[in-house]
Amino acid sequence: MTASEIMQSYCVKVNGGSGVLVNAMTHEYSYVLTAAHVILEKQDDIVVHDYQDNPLTVLAVLPQNLPTQHMIKEESQRYDFAILKVDYQE
Repeated sequence: MTASEIMQSYCVKVNGGSGVLVNAMTHEYSYVLTAAHVILEKQDDIVVHDYQDNPLTVLAVLPQNLPTQHMIKEESQRYDFAILKVDYQE
């Protein structure tokens, strides 16, 4: 694989937005780093696809108390991030 292909393999689509696949120190699950605003309105129906458009099963959303859109816009120190725990990806 070329460097470009390797980087592309870590990119995912999250509810029409984007994210980055990060492997945990286990083969039980992986993480997806994304923006909280991408999943705020569809927390019960989060759709994640890998770079080959294969669906990934979301196991959990971290943090569990995501900021609201208002909090993200009004509080400049508030970070707009979410971590999704998904089935393990190599």
